Amino acid sequence: MFWDIVIVAGLFWIIMSFFSFMQTLHVRNIYKVLEPAGEVYHGQDAGFLRTRYLCFAAVDQKGKIIDARLLKASRIVTMSKILPFPEIIGQNFYSLNPENMILQERPLLALKKMVENFSAQRDKKGLV
Repeated sequence: MFWDIVIVAGLFWIIMSFFSFMQTLHVRNIYKVLEPAGEVYHGQDAGFLRTRYLCFAAVDQKGKIIDARLLKASRIVTMSKILPFPEIIGQNFYSLNPENMILQERPLLALKKMVENFSAQRDKKGLV
């Protein structure tokens, strides 16, 4: 009985590790695609044992969003998916207000976090 539980837990750990590895590959691929376009910022709506969204955007020197992607990921036996994020492409990141956008709740939270990260980086660099 004990060894059955250990074997099942081990198999579950291996499966979760595989999906986590695939998610890491997707994130790396997103960075490879977005980095040539500009500086990449990200935000996430992370949750324990639920689907999470990671938002990525390539921003040029003037603050215009050149390209954006949304990664829908879950570590529980589902593959992560890279989705386009056309709602923010072409907008100015300095004046981007997530509250005015019509998005689902979790992608909206990821976008808010990305705006917070952008503001923190901007303040750190002294570009206020």
